[in-house]
Parts: sequence; C-alpha cells; structure tokens
Amino acid sequence: MTERIDLLIMEIQRIKESIGIIENELKAIKAEEQSTNIDMELLDIWNKAIDIIKKELTEVSFNTWVRDINPIEINDNSFYISVKNAFAQSIVKERYGKLIKNALKIITNKDYNIEVLVEGIDNSNV
Repeated sequence: MTERIDLLIMEIQRIKESIGIIENELKAIKAEEQSTNIDMELLDIWNKAIDIIKKELTEVSFNTWVRDINPIEINDNSFYISVKNAFAQSIVKERYGKLIKNALKIITNKDYNIEVLVEGIDNSNV
C-alpha cells in the first residue's frame, strides 16, 4: 500500500511539473499575441502617417528621407522611429520631425515626441 501511495505521489509531482510547463507556454503565447497586436497598431498608425506625409513632400524628398524610416515603438508620450545612419537622423529630425509629429497627431489625436534613432545602435532605453 505504501508503495502505491509513493507511486501516486510521484505521478502527481510529474503532473504538477507538466502543468507548470504548460502554464509557462501559455503565458509566452499570450505575451507574443500582445506584442503582435502592439506591432500591428504601430504599423497601422505609421502607414496612415506615411499617407499624409507623402502628400506633403516631393517624390524625391519622400523617397530619399522618409520612405525607409521604420517605426520602432509607441508609448504614452513618444513615437520611436529609426533611420539608416546619423546623417539621415539629423535630416529627419530637423526637416521632417514636425511634419511627422503633425501627421501622427492627425491620426491619433495625440501630441507625441518624435524620437529618431539610428538602426544598429544600442537604444536600450527605448
């Protein structure tokens, strides 16, 4: 009888471990879904902003400075975008920052700070 109880206790432990693994997997899936939803919202906002911005620029200016901008993150106060290099960062901030900010305000009705980052540089504070 004691041997059977020990076997049942061992089986219960394995089941608990399996449940823990399943719970962790479900949490990871849920976190991934939330991240995907945020990414889709970010891309949707950015694509709408691009439509507005494109109408305000010449084709050459748009293709040179704006087309390759990538949206990175959005939070309560800031909208983060990235560009290829520091030169592009300077141009986008100085020449197009206000236009980007206004386009985002039209779409979201929020006044975001535009943060222009350079791709490949550690931006861990984002």
